[in-house]
Formats: sequence, C-alpha cells, structure tokens
Amino acid sequence: MGRTMFHVKQFLWIVVCIVCFTACGGVPQPTLTAAAIPAGWQPLAQTGFSLAMPPTWEVLSPEDADLSGGLAAAAQANAPLGEALSQAQASLAAGQLRVVAYDLNPDAETDALTNFSVGVLPAEGATLAQLRTANLAQLRGMAQVADIADQAAVVGGLPAAQWRYTLQVNAADGVASPRAIVQYLVVQRTEQYLLTFSSTPSSTTTLAPVFQQVVDTLRFTE
Repeated sequence: MGRTMFHVKQFLWIVVCIVCFTACGGVPQPTLTAAAIPAGWQPLAQTGFSLAMPPTWEVLSPEDADLSGGLAAAAQANAPLGEALSQAQASLAAGQLRVVAYDLNPDAETDALTNFSVGVLPAEGATLAQLRTANLAQLRGMAQVADIADQAAVVGGLPAAQWRYTLQVNAADGVASPRAIVQYLVVQRTEQYLLTFSSTPSSTTTLAPVFQQVVDTLRFTE
C-alpha cells in the first residue's frame, strides 16, 4: 500500500478536502437512467460529468475567466467574498475545481451566501472505502471541525460517502462563524469527485431538499 498524501484547499465558505491515496482496487461503473432535471434549472456539462443547478444560483466554471452579472456585483460589495471568488477562479483554472456556484440570496440573519463546488483529482487506484477512511480521519483531526456525521450514499448511480459537519470560519475581522457543510465523495473510473455544499446552520433544514436535488441530477459521462 502506498503512502497517504493529503491535499487540503480551504476557501471562505468553500471547503474542498481531497485526499490522494495510492492503493489498489477496482472501481464500479454507474448504471442509471437519464437525470430528471427540475423545471427551470440550469444544466451544466463538464468533462466527465453533468449536473443542474437552481435557476437563481450563479455558476462559475473553468471557462469563466472573468466574473460577470450578479457575482461581479456581489464581489464588489463584499470584499471577503471577492477574495474567495478570486481563490475559486484560481482553483478552477488549475483544474482542482470544475464547478463553483453561489446562491446570491443571502441568509437573512448573517448575509452569508450558500455555495456549492465540485472538486476532481486522480484517485490513484484508491477504493472508495480507503478514501472515505482517510478523509474522515483528516476531518476528525481538524480543530475547526465539529459534529461530524458519516454515512453511505449514492451519487450518479455509484456508491458514495457523505459527511455532514460544522466548520468554524474566521471572518476578516477575526470573528469565527459556523458553516454547515455537506460533502459527498465518489470514485468514478480513475478520478475522485468531491461535492461540497456550504450554508449557515440555521438554513440547513430548508436547503437540504435543494442540495439533494442537485446531487440527484449528477451523471457521469464518458
């Protein structure tokens, strides 16, 4: 068994924890029907997968070199958000992230924005079970992470790991604020995909059906 390598990228309101784990094991292939996309949702196609986002969300992909529309206005009005978007654009350009999306309707209490990202890295021969164990251990070792729930799931017709936890994020003024994180890890062929949703704890119950709908639209492509 190879050496475990951890690569952790953290953005304001975006969490991407991806492990490169060298090991051996086969990868099952998905068997599923065409995705049912809710009326009015935005279909997105990237190399290796497709999904859909709610109509009110603003989406960044590797093809988006510059911010535009609602995201550009939000970045100008909110310096921390602008910094986070710059980091997200850099990760998109580097190929670490394939999609970043923001719901531009801020939380009524905190003005924080709910967001979503898809990260992709080589699985390097690792099985889902090995990656799940390594990532869970990493999360449990992070002081800013609490209330971790780990369970099995299905993403794109494949077995997946799902984690829910609370992440303490330091704002520009040094004050920590909690974010509710929902993540899905799935291995497709030679790559590992990490889907991450980030919202305020108070909106978790309301947004859970929306997050599930997004996950349900994901399909892996050749």
